[in-house]
Amino acid sequence: MNKTPLRFTREELALLQQALHLSSLPGLPDNLLASLPEEQQAQIIQAADHSLRARTLVGWNSAGERVIDDRLQALFHDYARPDATLFVDTLVAGKRQLPFLYVFARALYEQCQPEPAVYQLRLFSYYHELLQRLTPVISLRSAQRFEELSGEITQSLLTEGVKIAQQNREKASALFATSLPDKLAETLARAYAEPAEVIQYLARWRPLPSAEQTKPEAALTIILFHQQIFLLEVDNPDQGTNAHVTVKAATPRMLEQAITQILPQVTDRYL
Repeated sequence: MNKTPLRFTREELALLQQALHLSSLPGLPDNLLASLPEEQQAQIIQAADHSLRARTLVGWNSAGERVIDDRLQALFHDYARPDATLFVDTLVAGKRQLPFLYVFARALYEQCQPEPAVYQLRLFSYYHELLQRLTPVISLRSAQRFEELSGEITQSLLTEGVKIAQQNREKASALFATSLPDKLAETLARAYAEPAEVIQYLARWRPLPSAEQTKPEAALTIILFHQQIFLLEVDNPDQGTNAHVTVKAATPRMLEQAITQILPQVTDRYL
């Protein structure tokens, strides 16, 4: 397949999952059509078959059996069996951007949902392409300030303070200050209250979120606020609200190192 993003409807993905005997696809429900009656599901699958055939991704052989494009088969069999996944969620000036799921298999995939019930897959050839995508949306050239500030706070206190900040910044700052240096606590409260230019959250799973693994194995929040970068690194996400979060001011170089560290240790295959 070329590097042009591939788009599929929910119904097309359901057909491909069924035809390729895949139990699940990363980031999607096991049964994409579970909410529909069986009779309606059959009609929808038939319509999806027509749309995939029109794009020459599906055909029929002389025996009347459905045949999936060889390259598409290889892509989905690889995509459905990742070594790790990385979820990325971004706010720009308080507005949520399109979230992404990065799937690390033999190839590297970016999944998103650009419109309702439509899913997009993009393949990356090289590691540096992924690093560029993971850099916050606002140019880090604007991050010119650096003041050495750092501290540690529990996840429960951080979550409570974030909720309070939009209604009462001073109260959030006081709460943060029970664990963090005063200046860092005040700045963090302001970043969540005003809001910050960029807040980006990254969470790594190995291989996927599941009933047995409800917490990521590593998490990182990046905040760009008034020309200063802040990193919030969760050391032990599996401890939930008791997890410890390291909060520190950072240079662009420190940011790049933090992003590199949260990536799954399989990236050498994409160099």
